[in-house]
Amino acid sequence: MNGAVIGILRRVFDSQPMRFVMAGVLNTAFGYTLYLIGLQLGFAAEVALGISVFIGALFNYFTTARYVFNHAAMNFMPRFIAAYAVIYGLNVLALRGLILLGLSAALAQGLLLPVAAAASYLIFKFVVFRKPTGS
Repeated sequence: MNGAVIGILRRVFDSQPMRFVMAGVLNTAFGYTLYLIGLQLGFAAEVALGISVFIGALFNYFTTARYVFNHAAMNFMPRFIAAYAVIYGLNVLALRGLILLGLSAALAQGLLLPVAAAASYLIFKFVVFRKPTGS
């Protein structure tokens, strides 16, 4: 019985979505910390977000490409950065909207994190690191 449970847990924790979640926790903590530091330094929310996304994207490429999608090559970097630019643009629009509704910049971005994470996974899986057709 214990062997079966351990086997199931191994499969769950070694699945691509779970690896994305685990890498995402690290990546999100890194990026959100940079964002909060930017706010504390007096940057506007959009500027703090831009800095955290830019630096975070470079950090996240290595955790996401290698650990989640098993790609060590740098040839996916341009698509990865382009995906981050799209995610950033959509995130800024949503962030501005929530701030206009009266939320603080820190709370607004905190609420948007799960949405951005889910969108990121889908874009990375089906666009950035997609398997070539026929494989």
